[in-house]
Amino acid sequence: MDNKENLRPQGFYYPDSGVFLYGHHYLAFQKSGLNTIGHPVDNNVWEKLRDELHRVSEEDVILSSEEFSSIQGRDQIYSLGRELKGYSVEVYVYLRRQDEYLQSVYNQQTKDWASPQCLDSQSFIDAHLANNVFLNYTSWLKLWAEVFGKDKVHVFSYDDACLAKEGVVGHFSHELGLEQLVSPVHPNVNQSVSAKALELIRLSKVMKFPDGKREQLFNLALRAFPNFDGGAFSSSQREKIIDQYRAVNDGLCAEYGISFREVDVELCRCGSPLELSDMMIILDECLMKS
Repeated sequence: MDNKENLRPQGFYYPDSGVFLYGHHYLAFQKSGLNTIGHPVDNNVWEKLRDELHRVSEEDVILSSEEFSSIQGRDQIYSLGRELKGYSVEVYVYLRRQDEYLQSVYNQQTKDWASPQCLDSQSFIDAHLANNVFLNYTSWLKLWAEVFGKDKVHVFSYDDACLAKEGVVGHFSHELGLEQLVSPVHPNVNQSVSAKALELIRLSKVMKFPDGKREQLFNLALRAFPNFDGGAFSSSQREKIIDQYRAVNDGLCAEYGISFREVDVELCRCGSPLELSDMMIILDECLMKS
C-alpha cells in the first residue's frame, strides 16, 4: 500500500478492491473461508476487483497478502484460478523454515489477549505437527503449479530476503525489475516478546481472565520483562519440527532451488522460564501503577 503511487509510473497497478489494512486480505479470505480479522468479507469482492481493473490503463497488477497462504485446498486454489481466468498470473511465494513459522504463529496468537490460544509450547507444536497441511510446502505448491503452471510459481526464502540488505520489499521489487520502492512506513511487525511475558498472558487465558484484565496483565508484563530473551521454542523442539519436514524441504530444494538455513543453537536459545520471583516483580509493577 505504501508504494501504490510509486508503482503506477512504472506500469504497475495496486488495486483498492479487497484491501484491509496493508494487503488484499479480503480477496484471500473470500477463497479460504477464514477471517481471523473479525470483519465480514464481501462475497462479490473478486467481481469488484475485475470491474476496477477494467477501469485502469496499467497492464500489470500486483495483489499481495500473506493470507493468500491460507488458500490451500484443491477446490479453493482452483476457484482462485477461475477468478483470474484470462489473466497471465505469476505467483511469488516467500517461505519460512517451519520452526520459524510456527514460533512466529505461537508468539502472535499467544500474546494476543483476544486469541483463544493458550496451549503451552510443546502442546502447540504437537497439535500443528499432527495436522497442519500448510507446513508441507511442496504439497500445496504443487496445487498452485497445477493451476497457474510450475514455471509461473517463484519460490524464495523469507528469512534470506529479510537478512539481505534490500529486505523482502526490495527483493520482490528487484524480481519484478522495479525501482524506487520503499519499505513500509508502518510495517506490520509481529514483535516477539520475552518468554516470561508470553507465559503470563498464556496463563491469564488458562485462568479465563476477561479480555480487559488480560490486556492489563500483558502491559504490566511488558514493562517488567521488556527485553526479548530468546524464543518460546527450545533448540530441541526446533530440531523435532525440522526433522519432520526434512524430506519435504529436500523436495522443495530439488523442485525450486530453495534451501533453508540450519538451526543456529546460539540464536535459537529458549527464554528463561517463569518463576515465583517473577510474579513478585509483576506485583511490584501493579502496586506502583496503583
